[in-house]
Amino acid sequence: MKILVTGASGYIGTIVSRYLAEHHNLIKTNKVGSVNAAQISCDLTNSDAVRSLAMLTTPEVVIHVAGNKNIAFCEEHPDDAFQINCNAVKNVAEAFGSTSRIFYLSTDYVFDGIQGGYKENDIPSPQTVYGKSKLCGETEGRRIAGSNFVTIRLSALYDDAAAFPQFIKEKLSQGQSIDCFTDVIYSPTYYQDLLVAIDTLLYDQSLTGPVYHICGEATSRYNFALIYAEVFGLETRLVKKTSAVNGGKYLFPNLSLNCDWSLETFKFRNTGIREALTKLKKENR
Repeated sequence: MKILVTGASGYIGTIVSRYLAEHHNLIKTNKVGSVNAAQISCDLTNSDAVRSLAMLTTPEVVIHVAGNKNIAFCEEHPDDAFQINCNAVKNVAEAFGSTSRIFYLSTDYVFDGIQGGYKENDIPSPQTVYGKSKLCGETEGRRIAGSNFVTIRLSALYDDAAAFPQFIKEKLSQGQSIDCFTDVIYSPTYYQDLLVAIDTLLYDQSLTGPVYHICGEATSRYNFALIYAEVFGLETRLVKKTSAVNGGKYLFPNLSLNCDWSLETFKFRNTGIREALTKLKKENR
């Protein structure tokens, strides 16, 4: 299958591309100015450039990963945030939507983060520019491309190279304590679960969304760090409790997703945190 991945040089794009390259004819794009002979540079905010990309590549599926998830940057530069997180999606939907299926990777930040356990059909209420711009991408993409446009919402995708696991490993390995929030709840997505979901969507064209949630169990940052320390044989006593009151902006009490309907639809079981971290430990032996 011919598949185009936007944002292929980013963290999530790299994970998705590495997996798909083993089984498919993969085309990778990155932002203009990136130096990578194996990828096509394209300014996705330029509609003419995206139309040219569509005519050049003619993929069966587009996995749209490109975007800016730096929450602080988006708050300070809302116009830029909407350009890359919404207008670029519109351009992709207009250029590819009539001939290709589009899988758009979105976020739990489309919700308000108050009660948690958000289902696929719950009404979004984003409280950040980042969340608003991603929701705009979801809405506009579906409006333009119809059932060819499917949104996959994630919650903090992780493998062993993700920022938070790396932070835990680095600090605890050096004997340094870490302060982790007990009152910031999320449902981190194990990377292999995302890959299973993408595989399922690729081979079952009856799955038209409009929205799927791929997530793990609801947990606090503190609990995730504690389990990580236990699994990797690091000092659990160095994992300290702290409150979001002592944190920065953009922390929400409960952004966790509920993915029961999506898992039932895809017919697979998501991976618990301890199980996922145990698998990651084995991968890195």
